[in-house]
Amino acid sequence: MSPDDPLLTIPQAELARVLEEVGGMGGSLRFQAHGRSMWPFVRSGDTLVVQPLGARSVAMGDILLYRTPAGGVAAHRVTGFQVGALRIRGDRLSAPLELVAPDDVLGRVAAIERRGRRRLLTCLRAVAVSWIVVRPGLRACRNLVVGALGAVSSRGHAG
Repeated sequence: MSPDDPLLTIPQAELARVLEEVGGMGGSLRFQAHGRSMWPFVRSGDTLVVQPLGARSVAMGDILLYRTPAGGVAAHRVTGFQVGALRIRGDRLSAPLELVAPDDVLGRVAAIERRGRRRLLTCLRAVAVSWIVVRPGLRACRNLVVGALGAVSSRGHAG
């Protein structure tokens, strides 16, 4: 599979079924990411290379492709574990925490392709785990700044 292979458009409802079939044969699948929930690491329009989990266990920082309760698929990062579920969320500061059953996992994102370059996620694992650790502090700072700006703004309109 190369970055020059053509992309096929598959409706969200069918993507999970296709991934199960391809993964069951041990194959990889490339698809184009849409949305902003994984910014800054994955950008809308990036091509994600998804592989079956195989024998390697899921690790903190992995980006997993999984079935959503609405019947679609999403690719988000593992931020923790609990009995019977994986704690997963997008990298964007406002992304909510999701609990995903292991049976809903369709594969692991092995690489991100952007502007003709392929980045293996094994090389980015340390950066991703650091992001998981730093992210709560960034969210708190953002909330303080937004709160302060809101207070200044409302004082300016009171007079």
